[in-house]
Amino acid sequence: MKVVIAIDSFKGSATSKEINSAISKGLKGVLPEIETVLFPVADGGEGTIEALDSLEEKDQEQEEPRQRHVVQVFDLYQKGTILAQYGLINEQTAVVEVAQSSGIQLIEEEESYTAVSSYGLGEVLKAIVEENTTLSDIWIGLGGSAVNDAGIGMMQALGVDFLTESGVKISKPLDLNEIPLIQSVDQTNLNQKLKDITITLLTDVTNPLTGETGATYTFGPQKGVKDLDQVDDWLKHYNTILKQTFHTDYGQEIGSGAAGGIGLSLRYFYGAKVTAGATFILNQIGLKPAISGADLVITGEGKIDQQTHYGKLPAIVAQSAQKYGVPVIAVAGTLSDEFELEENWNSESSNEKTRFDLAISLCRHPMTLEEAMRDCESLAIEAGKTIGHVLKLAGRLK
Repeated sequence: MKVVIAIDSFKGSATSKEINSAISKGLKGVLPEIETVLFPVADGGEGTIEALDSLEEKDQEQEEPRQRHVVQVFDLYQKGTILAQYGLINEQTAVVEVAQSSGIQLIEEEESYTAVSSYGLGEVLKAIVEENTTLSDIWIGLGGSAVNDAGIGMMQALGVDFLTESGVKISKPLDLNEIPLIQSVDQTNLNQKLKDITITLLTDVTNPLTGETGATYTFGPQKGVKDLDQVDDWLKHYNTILKQTFHTDYGQEIGSGAAGGIGLSLRYFYGAKVTAGATFILNQIGLKPAISGADLVITGEGKIDQQTHYGKLPAIVAQSAQKYGVPVIAVAGTLSDEFELEENWNSESSNEKTRFDLAISLCRHPMTLEEAMRDCESLAIEAGKTIGHVLKLAGRLK
């Protein structure tokens, strides 16, 4: 029996690779003869580089863990520096996680939210093209960001100057409350090396830049943004300046609000394209061919609820399995009472359904969130054992 395991990371507890390994260990503890094939997966957020590691290993035909490339960049508040990683698939393709340089885990509550900048991400991109002269593609995972500056800080690090009405350059990196001062854009020193590279933005959200479903109203509160109306107006102003500069409008397009609007600037200045992160990554790592030859698929994420059916990574994995008639088990840290095994996957644009044949929570008894996160690995091993016993029982019932 062949089992494909492709579970998203449990944020703050275990990486995709770790949770996959723990489930496999538990499963094999009950059914040692089972063959498990593990796929670290991601949707464009935390774990994107790790999920794509296997591509480099295949290209280089080696099993040794690769070394990550490290860049020293300014932190969110420009008070000091941090180390941010990026990955190389091969000589042509680099992988970046916005969360490495501008992640929500780097927020300091005592600091002003208006000072948070994507400047460090711009430094990462600048370093990548300087250190790797043969690149043709950069894949950027937009998930897990702390910023809400629409990528202005990033563009300043890449050489763009934003000017006031009188032509004065605004300080670098810009504070959010300085956005209304922007009246024009000077691209004289824009990093040209990125112009010749195809930039693909990986996201799991479809929010536009502004409005009720935009970056600020939807994600701002979790990033510490206080005055949502004002910040949303500031981003509208920035988009207006860019519309006038580039004679096009990306502000309300799908995904422009991802990562606090970082994708918006990359689209205007570098022609970046937006794609669904989970689907892109699963296609790159060859999950579908593996599923086609499997007897069972195990997927999941930290929290499985009603929203899981609407295009989240486990739903996409399950949908692929359905096409090959392969049963699917979902594993979660938290399994919502509202979750149903079978639901419309996307009732607005598709009649297809996502079906999970079984859903399992790691929590075996009442426990605090801290306890569940601390014991994630051991709980996952026990969940793997439970799946093994279910399979044994299913065999007896045939």
